Order: sequence, then structure tokens, then C-alpha cells
Amino acid sequence: MYYRSFKFVSFLALFAVMLGQNLFAATTDNIPSIKLSNLNGHNLTEQISYFSLLGNSQALPRNKATLEALISSLQPHTDTNLSGDKYVAVFELNNDTQQTEWFIYPYGSVVQRIEIFCYDCSKFNETVKSGHGLNNQQDFHYGSKMEISPGQRKTIAILFDSPYFFSPIKIVVKPFEQTVKLFHIENVLLLIGLGISLALGIYNLFIFSSTHNYQYLTYALSTLSYGTAWAIVFAVPHYLGFENSLIFGLPAFLIGSIFTCFFNIQFLQLDKVSPKIDLTL
Repeated sequence: MYYRSFKFVSFLALFAVMLGQNLFAATTDNIPSIKLSNLNGHNLTEQISYFSLLGNSQALPRNKATLEALISSLQPHTDTNLSGDKYVAVFELNNDTQQTEWFIYPYGSVVQRIEIFCYDCSKFNETVKSGHGLNNQQDFHYGSKMEISPGQRKTIAILFDSPYFFSPIKIVVKPFEQTVKLFHIENVLLLIGLGISLALGIYNLFIFSSTHNYQYLTYALSTLSYGTAWAIVFAVPHYLGFENSLIFGLPAFLIGSIFTCFFNIQFLQLDKVSPKIDLTL
């Protein structure tokens, strides 16, 4: 009876080990290993190790062994400080597919500086810089193309350093060709949306010049302000050759909000319908 129980417990332990190897398995040195076949475009945020670098001016090392020693001395990073933060995300990619070209895509916020480090065994391969106002590999998108051969493992470290974060960063890894096609569609939709905002603003300015009805003026100015602000968020002015446009982003949103208030007052006739809301706006 004791022997059968021992065999049963041993079988369960072996099954647990095999199951762990097929899921997102954490390797030693706080670097989780992720199989590319398990991704399917899912957000990797919960499977990645994060370490705080706030107040640390030390550059990331040029080999994996030194990287492991560094992160073992750092404090875990749990929450992003939206008013400025610096941290590193570390993980290993295990290519158990036949795809060779991949794209590492951080998204979800405006970030000033992103550095993507790729380590192959003990050698340092490359660093790719990305971020708002930089010449990104893909227009209006952060990230970097990576070549990982079938059966190869590479350790990835992503450094985020920015005086502003609109929201926590998300990270996905997708096949490069599939990602580029998606980016092209998103870029077209982005430019169409900004073009519509510009057209609406100009059209309503034209109507105001003819009718002198201030509803059209406030609507035009709010639309143009919001369109400008979102263009700055996606670094469209930088793409067109205008440097340091981000400092105008917050003023553009505020100006848009002000003219939206005036438009609501005029369009809804709040001075007659609801004097309290009119006074508040």
C-alpha cells in the first residue's frame, strides 16, 4: 500500500514538472522564460519581471551574466509612477516555432525613451532605441524588430525612462510580418481620423465666417485643438519635421476643453435652460 502511494505521489510530481515546462516557466535569476508558440498576440505584462531603476544612473550591462547580477540587486517594480519613472522589464524568449522575424511592441502610453536590449547567451547583440520624438522603426509605434531563429533563446531587457506615463505599459511579441500589416491599417485609420478633425474644423470656421454664429467658432476651435493634441500624442508633428512638439500637448487638450464648454453653453442654451450648469461651465 505504501509503495503504491509513493508511486502515485511521484507520478503527480512528474506531471507537475512537465506541466510547468509547457507553460510560462520562470528560470533562475528572476528571468521568466516564455515560449513564442504560447503567445498568440497576448499581452505579456503579467509574465515579465520588472525592476526599479529610479534614481539609478547605471547603464544596463553588455552581457547576460552581468545583467543577472544587476537585477538581483534591484528592487521589484510594481506600479508605474505616472509623473515620471524609470524601470526595466526582463524576460527570455524561447523560439519553439518556425518563425524567425518577430516584433517586440511596447504600447499603451506616451514614453520619452525606450531602449530594447537583446542578449544572446553570454554575448551582447544589439540595442534599439525607441520612444516619443525618436525615429522609430515603425511610424507612430514603439518597438523593435528581432530575429530569433527556431530553437534559439534570447534574453530581452526593455528600459523605460520617461518624465511622464499616461498609463501602465503593455508589451506584446508578434510575428514581424503580421505586426507590420496591423500597423499599416492603424496608421491609415489614425491619419483618416486626424484628417476628419481638420476638415470639420476648417468647414465650421468657413460657416462661422458667413453666419457669425459663435457655436460654429467654438466647435471648430475645440475640434482643431483636440485633433492637434492627439496628433502630438502619436508624434505626427515629429514625423512631419516639427521637433519638441510634446510640450504643446497638454495646452492643446486644455484649450479644447475650454472651447467645448463654450460650445455646450451656446448649443444647449444653458443660460436659459440651466443657469447653474451654465455658471459652472
